[in-house]
Amino acid sequence: MQQGLRSALLYVIETEPASGEALSLPLRRAGFNVLSLPNDAAAREAFSRQLPDLLIIDTNSLISNGFAFKEWLLAQSEIPLLLILKPGQVPSASELNLKVEQFLIEPIQAKELLDRVNLLLTRAGGAPASVLEFSGLKIDSFTRSVSLHSKDVKLTIKEFELLWYFASHPGQTFTRDQLLNAVWGHVEFIDPETVTVHIHRLRAKIEDDPSNPHYIQTVYGKGYKLGA
Repeated sequence: MQQGLRSALLYVIETEPASGEALSLPLRRAGFNVLSLPNDAAAREAFSRQLPDLLIIDTNSLISNGFAFKEWLLAQSEIPLLLILKPGQVPSASELNLKVEQFLIEPIQAKELLDRVNLLLTRAGGAPASVLEFSGLKIDSFTRSVSLHSKDVKLTIKEFELLWYFASHPGQTFTRDQLLNAVWGHVEFIDPETVTVHIHRLRAKIEDDPSNPHYIQTVYGKGYKLGA
């Protein structure tokens, strides 16, 4: 049974679509709700609908959207802010006025990004549960560890990301293409059969009886889901 998951809402403001997706994808894989926004107008509109738990902004977006955008962000000072810097870049005084507590310098590793996001959310009291448990299966997204009936289970990076994605959406059925897109980013040269292979390997590691799986179940004609 799932315990205490609250998927935090993150806004990623990035003028370059590819860079925005590079930031958003590992966060989505970790179970966060992520909205990628291309400019200040989109950000303001999103804020009018719902306030995020955390803002992630590339400094180029601050520059391209102008001083008025920085002034508007000052009014959102209660929301944690993670600023993305280019190599060799130093935060300017105006950026420091935004009360930025955390910076990351490109190129950014997914683990480093997740660690900083979890840190800021924890400080703000809005961190999602990092540990999910399903009748003997324990998954920790912070330490990226898994145990089954209190015994450690060694998973590869992709096996863990696939399992965490299932765990973040218990009972929800996903097609292979949806899983490929969520976990691998739907890289064109990756065969969807890769998903099937990883599910087979996961079952071999976490199921008491892989031929009759309890956790990762097949929904015939549709895809796969995590059973509670």
